[in-house]
Amino acid sequence: MMPPPDSTSHRAVLVEAFAAGPLQGNGAAVVLLQEPAAAGWMQALAASFRQSETAFLWRRPDGSWALRWFTPTCEVPLCGHATLAAVLALGHWRLIEPGAQLSLASRSGPLAVQLRDESAATASLVLPSGRLDPLQPPASLEELLGAELQGYWGSALGYRVALLPAELPLAALASPAARLQDQDRQGLVVMQAAGPATPRWQGQPCDYQLRFFAPGLGIEEDPVTGSAHALVAPWWMQRIGRSHVIGWQCSPRHGGMLCEQEQPGHVRLTGSGHLVHGAPRANARDDLQGVAAQRGDRTSTVLAEPDQGRPLHLEIRVALARQASQVDLGATGPWWLRRVDGTVLQQGSAAQLLTLSAVDALPAEVWFETSADQAVLLNGRAYSGRLRLLPAPGGLLVVNHLPLERYVASVVGAEMPSSWSMEALKAQAVAARSYALAHMARPASRHWHLGDSTRWQAYRGLLSSSPRTRRAAEETAGLILSYQGGIVESLYAANNQISWEAHGQLGASMSQEGAQALASAGRSYNEILGRYYPGASLARLRLGAGG
Repeated sequence: MMPPPDSTSHRAVLVEAFAAGPLQGNGAAVVLLQEPAAAGWMQALAASFRQSETAFLWRRPDGSWALRWFTPTCEVPLCGHATLAAVLALGHWRLIEPGAQLSLASRSGPLAVQLRDESAATASLVLPSGRLDPLQPPASLEELLGAELQGYWGSALGYRVALLPAELPLAALASPAARLQDQDRQGLVVMQAAGPATPRWQGQPCDYQLRFFAPGLGIEEDPVTGSAHALVAPWWMQRIGRSHVIGWQCSPRHGGMLCEQEQPGHVRLTGSGHLVHGAPRANARDDLQGVAAQRGDRTSTVLAEPDQGRPLHLEIRVALARQASQVDLGATGPWWLRRVDGTVLQQGSAAQLLTLSAVDALPAEVWFETSADQAVLLNGRAYSGRLRLLPAPGGLLVVNHLPLERYVASVVGAEMPSSWSMEALKAQAVAARSYALAHMARPASRHWHLGDSTRWQAYRGLLSSSPRTRRAAEETAGLILSYQGGIVESLYAANNQISWEAHGQLGASMSQEGAQALASAGRSYNEILGRYYPGASLARLRLGAGG
């Protein structure tokens, strides 16, 4: 059996591929290995990164490069955006030079790639396109998409492709992922001719746009999908009568690319990317393990607190229910159910409950609110802030909008006993805030940043908020963990063993029981954080340096 790599024998970066700038395009982690690793280990690491794809690179004995791709749930035979990310990462690590052409060995055969422009972070890759085989569109899919399809195809890649009329608002289409059936679940491309309102790519008008859904691969919606564009671009080239087209993906994290005809059955895609964890290239600590670069020295280091400034008040969005058939709403004071424009649909007092069902004829979006000093209730549980309700595939989506610091106070109480030492609670508050901010920068959905379960970090509303957890949040207000200007997605677990088993490959993770033991021994919260996140620093969310 192939042993897992030591955490010091690989490095990784996070790249937003097919993106013109930050918070656009499709995120991919790229891991550089010294030698091949076991598939199970790569799958576990991909699940930890929680990107739509994680690419693994290593040199083969002949000096060429090998490449494999994993979603959070399975290995896939081809991934365009993670290949683009891999090329940009190789350039970032200075393992290839601008203009260099090379071939990556993959499960889909050799892939020709080129780093075009290092400063502009632009690269190209040649992907197999395959053919589209016409099929009879399922009536259930047409009903789900709300239109009569102008074309429907299957492909050797396993994706199905549906053509919508150009006048339909594809960008506003509610995700059909939860209700897709049969083969459509393994990958559904929904495309249409670009209209006048379609954004331009590098100043050029786009020819078509698409969205891609693959719940069968663990991806509700992929932001920008190179393999999907490689599949459909030849069809658009033939329809338009050109050897190149500009494709756009109108997902919430949109992006585009130039698609050019190569040899028969292949398409060259050119796009740009944005390095999220971008350390200076002269510094070897340029990866996601950067906070563990000093892991050999486990003596505690007190992380210096940054200066105070004008506080930055942020609102976080937490999904409390995603496919609810029915919800019971209430408040500890007067409440209002409003449209987006503020029009009151219903109102009531603390003694009155409101039951909403997924089959009710609700507007596309409603808000449930109470007065500022009261709490809203969802199925009997109290929450700060307000609730946003949207009809969604499979039921109602309920999102709690609330101030970040109130969220942090609740997470601290849900993740640690509030009776523990205050310094341990404060360390947990900083870790929870940093983790939350990382997901605010990279949200799970256009409507919500993260969920309320331990898949993210536990959040129980006011049930887990107490005077001590609120004090921990207040005394560390705005403080996050940072590494070379980026946000540390501060992982943690109940104890050292679980922390190592879950996050050992990332090198830095806090043991909550260990934090309590250190606090009981007189260590401060910033000394505890220095112990578990060596190489990190404390940063403060603020508007400026003024008092």
